[in-house]
Amino acid sequence: MNLKLISILMLSAGLVACGGGSSSSDGTGSIDQNTDGNQSSLTTLIDTSWSAGSNRIIGIDYSGNTTNPVITTLKGTPVDAQDGDLFSFRSVTYPATELAEIKSIDNLNDRTHFQDLEVMDEYVIACQDGANTTGYEKAASLHIFKTTDTSKTKKIDIEVASDFQTRACASISAAFTQGTSTAMAAKVFMVGQTNIDLGGGSSETKDTLTQIDLTFDTTKDVDATDAIVVDSIERKFTADELADRLLGVTHWAHKLYFFQYDNSQGMNGTNNLKYLNTASSSSSPVVVDVTAYDPFVSNASQQMFVKDMFMIPGTLSTDSDTIYMVSDSGAPGVVTSAYRTDIGTSIKMALSTNTNTQNCSDVITGVSNNGVGAKMWCYDSTDAGKIIEITSPIAQ
Repeated sequence: MNLKLISILMLSAGLVACGGGSSSSDGTGSIDQNTDGNQSSLTTLIDTSWSAGSNRIIGIDYSGNTTNPVITTLKGTPVDAQDGDLFSFRSVTYPATELAEIKSIDNLNDRTHFQDLEVMDEYVIACQDGANTTGYEKAASLHIFKTTDTSKTKKIDIEVASDFQTRACASISAAFTQGTSTAMAAKVFMVGQTNIDLGGGSSETKDTLTQIDLTFDTTKDVDATDAIVVDSIERKFTADELADRLLGVTHWAHKLYFFQYDNSQGMNGTNNLKYLNTASSSSSPVVVDVTAYDPFVSNASQQMFVKDMFMIPGTLSTDSDTIYMVSDSGAPGVVTSAYRTDIGTSIKMALSTNTNTQNCSDVITGVSNNGVGAKMWCYDSTDAGKIIEITSPIAQ
């Protein structure tokens, strides 16, 4: 789980979702220690409605600007005696530190769950699964609303007739690209389980990377006619094996990174970080790093459970992009990697040694275009309902 729009009218290549965190102890901006010994004031954001052991963090994203960043989160809560969970979208603008609800969705009679969150300026995009329960499969969908009017929602099913239907949403990444206020283009990338039509009444299920191209008329309500137009939905990459899993995606402009667990060799599965140039329709993914070991868990020989990803692009064409990944609270910390797209050199995936990243888990977001060392945010793995801040570490 993502790019951030600096200005809906000025941006020509968007930001995408997902940021890092630090281990602060209170909600007033405590002092944490970086690995180089220098102190910096790192803010903790608090959800006072959080119920440990019951609530779960699903998504996080950044918008606004570096002076007054807006952090938006999505959490889920199971409810007794009903099919689906209660989902709460919450937001806070610095210098405030308490997350407040901006929208809730009660899946009273819907067993499918929301799985990720992206924010593009005033637009919130949430991805809902379509395959939570066997025998209840349907298309995964995007739910889009404006923070200025949360009562109206646009729903988009991720399917193409006689081709495929994406049913599980593991992660999304979204950004505006270019245009005007009445015709602003955006791209959304999704990874997840997909039912592929093979013709003749047969089909197969594989994980795919899917690209959704949208055009927004930002002057209209999101549910108005032609306010959000679906220009195309296409598969950009399909896993080779039925057992392979695509678990995370993040992008900036034409640079896209995603995580793939390749289980084609059975017990000898490998963890793959891959790069894709989305500007070229003929390009194939490039392996940035591949390992049989899990950097989150003392390099044990096992699958990495990547729950969210975020990238910071290189400032120059000769700079490396830096990629950040988080797992769940059972394996906290931030795994970093880096890749130079111009010459194809990379830095292997490794757990960050920055002490203020050690409690990061589940979700991650940040400021993409400010380079490494800028603010990032993640969830506090101690399950205290806190969003913790770090400065983005350098891959080593």
